[in-house]
Amino acid sequence: MKKRFLLLFVFISLLSSNLFAITSNQMGIIINLAGKQRMLTQKMSKEALLIKNNIDTKTNISLLKNDYALFDTTLKGLQNGDKELKLVKVNSQTIQSQLKKVEQLWQPFSTKIKNVINKTATNDDYLYITNNNIELLKNMHKAVLLFVDESKKVSKIKSNLAQDINIAGRQRMLTQKLAKDMMQIVSNLNSENAKKDLIETKKLFTDSLNSLLSKKTLPKIKGQLLVVKKLWSKVNPYLKPKYAKKQKVYTITKVLDKTKVEMNKAVNLYQNSAKRQILAKSLSNLVNQLMMRKNLKGLILNLSGRQRMLTQRISKDSLLIATNIDKENAQKDILFASNLYNKTLNGFINGDKSLKLVPTKDSKIKLFLKEVKQNWDAFYKNVQNFAKTRDKNSLKYIIANNENMLKLSNQLVQMYKHSATSSKISKEMAEKIDLSGRQRMLSQKILKEKLLSLFNINKTSNDKKLQKDMYDFDIVLHDLIKGSKQRNWSPEAITHILTQLKLVESIWQKFKPIIEKEKLSRADLASINKLDMKLLFEMNKAVKMYEEALDIYKDKLNPLKNNPLQTKKMLK
Repeated sequence: MKKRFLLLFVFISLLSSNLFAITSNQMGIIINLAGKQRMLTQKMSKEALLIKNNIDTKTNISLLKNDYALFDTTLKGLQNGDKELKLVKVNSQTIQSQLKKVEQLWQPFSTKIKNVINKTATNDDYLYITNNNIELLKNMHKAVLLFVDESKKVSKIKSNLAQDINIAGRQRMLTQKLAKDMMQIVSNLNSENAKKDLIETKKLFTDSLNSLLSKKTLPKIKGQLLVVKKLWSKVNPYLKPKYAKKQKVYTITKVLDKTKVEMNKAVNLYQNSAKRQILAKSLSNLVNQLMMRKNLKGLILNLSGRQRMLTQRISKDSLLIATNIDKENAQKDILFASNLYNKTLNGFINGDKSLKLVPTKDSKIKLFLKEVKQNWDAFYKNVQNFAKTRDKNSLKYIIANNENMLKLSNQLVQMYKHSATSSKISKEMAEKIDLSGRQRMLSQKILKEKLLSLFNINKTSNDKKLQKDMYDFDIVLHDLIKGSKQRNWSPEAITHILTQLKLVESIWQKFKPIIEKEKLSRADLASINKLDMKLLFEMNKAVKMYEEALDIYKDKLNPLKNNPLQTKKMLK
């Protein structure tokens, strides 16, 4: 009876949503045109400054006149709807309130633009345009983001596609913002701010383009983005204050305008792809969607991977305490690390809101978690006892059993990696979360093994493990940064992740030579423990970045995987 009621409810919901909701196509148009408004704030400002400097005045007055009219008409269409522009009104009080703010900023700004068009503009008018275009841009951008959020509620357009339309649309604006910044420097109007803004805007354009290129998308969109990339690679080197001269800036703005045109083609392709989205799936699929729990994506891989690291961190801390090396910090850390492992393990079993974990429904994982729990309870008891009493038997237990806990924890990672929980993650991404998470563990295991070797505890065995673990850390870090044919990984394309990995590499280069010394002084030991924790901290940031970049990274298609030489030619 309950199932029939649910099916009936879904059927009614589906009918009503199709009858009254804004369609994916309409929402795509709204986000596209609202995004275009951002671009127009910068394009108008750029054209005004070109006119001020008597650069192609007649053409730029004509362009400015059209842009002024388009911005004004589109703003009214976003507020009230416009059949000609195919805009429908979105009845959201928050959106309408934000559009009202844009209108209030537009009124005085438009007066100054009119003066430029009518050739009556004063220096104060140009200064007003220079000082206030960013505020107009920011508020228009807020409106775009509100439309993107609203798309999740009122249409069937996928949120990641809505976000892609937003980002691609923003790229159009950035081309004009860059041209405007160059013109501000030429005009000596707030030029110091323009120089700083130029650097930030270049980075944002590059990162956003790389992000869009890294996603799985239609071949036509991918091809169009590569056209943009080719133009961007030509103009990017000249977007520097030293090239902000009248004789050069005209050519630079022309290439940026061409980049904007090609980027606009990409936006239209994104918008058209929204039309092709299936607005309603079969009833059985929809019921399944309603009954599915939230997809945990990379969170479980990150947290289960962290468990591996904690087993080795605990063991390392126990050795530091036993040898009075950084004892006070190690004492605090061993309690923190063991309690965190315990909390996370219980979260996997019973769920934990603070960790955003829900209990697994996978019967094999459930059974295995019981085995991990049995082993962990004895290990945890000895860790807590050693931390409080420094009991030698508890220390021996930790040293004898930490690698079994590591093995069990790693087995859990692999089970999660291949379970339905992570099935929506691309193979490459799942591997990168797994192996970057393993790097955290290796940072702790390496120092633990060095300490055991120094204290002649199974020296030969620990020396072998140490060499292997250092080699593994080196290779995986190299492959994460540079890519690997063997793993079928492309070089890291996301700028902030690449920067983070290079920071890890710089710490590793300081850490490694000390570990490789035959003997370590007390000063070396104190120094290496600090570096070890720093290495762990920064590697953990990288893992978190991979987890958060799932939408960027998901099923990444990179032509480098197929033909590196051809791709190099394409990007030249």
